[in-house]
Amino acid sequence: MKYVAVNRDTRSFQLPLSDIQIQRLTQNAFGEMPLSWQLMTTGKFNTSYRIEFAHLPTCILRVAPSSDVVLFRHEKLLLRRENLVQQQLNKISDKVPVNLYADFSQELIARNYVFQNCLEGELWDAVKCDLTADQNDHLWRSLAPIVRAIHQLEGESFGSPLLKGNYQCWSDAVIDWVAGMVTDMQRYRLNSTDAQRFLELVILGRGLLDDVKRPTLVHGDLWQKNILITRHHGEVQISGILDAERAFWGEPLAEWIFSFLEIPPGFWGIYGALPKDHSAVFRKSVYEGRGALQLCLEAWRFNFDSGFAEKNLHQVIRKLERQLGLKKLEPAA
Repeated sequence: MKYVAVNRDTRSFQLPLSDIQIQRLTQNAFGEMPLSWQLMTTGKFNTSYRIEFAHLPTCILRVAPSSDVVLFRHEKLLLRRENLVQQQLNKISDKVPVNLYADFSQELIARNYVFQNCLEGELWDAVKCDLTADQNDHLWRSLAPIVRAIHQLEGESFGSPLLKGNYQCWSDAVIDWVAGMVTDMQRYRLNSTDAQRFLELVILGRGLLDDVKRPTLVHGDLWQKNILITRHHGEVQISGILDAERAFWGEPLAEWIFSFLEIPPGFWGIYGALPKDHSAVFRKSVYEGRGALQLCLEAWRFNFDSGFAEKNLHQVIRKLERQLGLKKLEPAA
């Protein structure tokens, strides 16, 4: 299944801070007023600023959406989730931002925020067309061991890092995840017929999901829009792995880029092959369906055409029915 790029109008979603608010947050965190700050326009969820000081290193301020915007169940407390995950990721790579200060009290502003060290570089996605095929291949090969190291981190239970011990079975985490999306679709009066059928099939196949016995970390957003690179004299290197706020304890196959992006052979030669047994094929279809559901919800929120996502979901349903040995259900009269 292929990823389809869409334009999201996030102006009401990423509300900027006032100058006074930025000064107050930096003074509270570091005891020093900033020299300057610049709004960063690359993200689509949090509001981010590059902060310059006179006597301190440059840092990044990331601020969660305000409480009065539409957040779906799977998007709750993402910065708090990332704050926990960063502590794990910092152990395996110096290319992951370090949280310098985090405040979830909402005392200074009614939003969660964190300060992170500033990793230099440019987004891979923004310059990939300017790179040679060999340079892009080198970056994929460089990414592979980092992703593999992430996927080797083990947890105590499945699901969100914020909910320790919440799910001892992978199927419980996935079913609750999908059920939450179905609930959101119903809450906002979207057509949920296919979504409900998808949930039914996931429940029917829970035994296949539970072939996953060991919770390992999934980054959740490892595409080129979240990878920083540097270029020097024709050589390219990865300098940053960003935005781990959607990370969860699951299985590597659930990394969404594995289902939706065309990843070149050079990556797989270093990372290793994904499982392709019947159980793994079923689980991969489930993760594709979950991605389609998420896009259906985002289409409603950001007002873009959901047709391709609905088509993807319908295709996943047919695949799951075949994989479970079910006959295609005829539409009700």
